Amino acid sequence: MTGQLLVVLGAGTDVGKTHLACSILLWASSNTLPLNSYKPVESGPRDAPIQTDAMRLANATVFHVKPPPTLHFSAPLAPAIAASLEGVQVPTEAITATIAKLRAKAHLLLELPGGAFSPFDGHQSNAQYLKTLPNPVILLVLKNQLGVLSDATAYTEALRGLGLAPAMIVLNAPSSPDESTPRNPHDLKPLLPGIPVVSIPRGSPKRLQHALPDAWLHALLGSSSDEAPTLERDIAPRQISRK
Repeated sequence: MTGQLLVVLGAGTDVGKTHLACSILLWASSNTLPLNSYKPVESGPRDAPIQTDAMRLANATVFHVKPPPTLHFSAPLAPAIAASLEGVQVPTEAITATIAKLRAKAHLLLELPGGAFSPFDGHQSNAQYLKTLPNPVILLVLKNQLGVLSDATAYTEALRGLGLAPAMIVLNAPSSPDESTPRNPHDLKPLLPGIPVVSIPRGSPKRLQHALPDAWLHALLGSSSDEAPTLERDIAPRQISRK
């Protein structure tokens, strides 16, 4: 069986991809489902006490087979550009081979750097690279704030232009909610019919694992990549304790 490829894809940077990914990994562990994680490349400072995204994913992953170390480039730029400044290229073929090996042993959560259309290597964007992988299940992550209706629609249409589509839209709560924040999940659904929309509150990944769409994740991670999970049209976030 080939494991599902669950891709956490952002509509831009700093939208909470890693926070969501860690929540999903902790949820999978709590439900004894085999889910590994992999972030192929990242860039920017990694001096202590700063914890990189790859470190956070590794800490949230309990699957016994560990992926190879994340390639790290120093410049705080898109990794493909940061790599070129160091005179190297992102090793696309090796990354693809690693993904295939990891999926042969378990489901895999893949987090790509930056936004959906950030450069993946010197030749293609993250989204274009995803097009080369078998059956990616895309979670499109955005901040739940004014402007998200346009952003979610634009990113979804752009992905559809490549023959891809989000399996789910995830709206992460912003640090400062605005008047649109409570309305956006409802207002977005008629703009993107057929795509579930999930609103995730603020909180630690350990707490947020209980706010994830439990039935949908069970359907996804309880099947092989050849079986499509049952997508619920309307998925409300589960209530979580504030304690």
